[in-house]
Amino acid sequence: MDHIHIYDDFLSSDDLKKARDIIESKYWQYGHVSNKKTAHPFFWMDLIDDPFFAKYLLEKIKQVTCGNYIINRVYANGQNAGMNGSYHKDDEDPNTRTFCLYITHPTYEYMDEVDGHLMIRIPGRQSVMAIEPLPNRGVVFPSNMLHKGNAFHPMVKEMRVCVAWKLCVA
Repeated sequence: MDHIHIYDDFLSSDDLKKARDIIESKYWQYGHVSNKKTAHPFFWMDLIDDPFFAKYLLEKIKQVTCGNYIINRVYANGQNAGMNGSYHKDDEDPNTRTFCLYITHPTYEYMDEVDGHLMIRIPGRQSVMAIEPLPNRGVVFPSNMLHKGNAFHPMVKEMRVCVAWKLCVA
């Protein structure tokens, strides 16, 4: 678990607003799956050509995590109720990292009612780490760890939006 790091309040309020505005101004595509054998399709949005996500926020990730990364991909996942992901690895290479940033802002007083956790299987143990999808929370972990993103509870009307950077350690 020492390879999983959580960064709360990752972005400034201005940067978070800009990220949300960009996501809201683009089009979602439907049919992305995390595991072709068992996953339910969900929405996704390619952000590799957006300089705010692919350059500016990549530099922020490098600075905050003290990592030297080269970006492979960056995109947003959008999940409504029932669109849970399934366990998968983003990459088999041990020199790759996944950075997830939650930009959704569910309007619920108690986050434990929201669900939408990032589930990461802990290697060598029969346990799972469940990370709450708090707004503006960043999470970095080795891309070769089994993980999945769960959708929000059906009572939550907002889509669970997570921006994912697939990174290679330089």
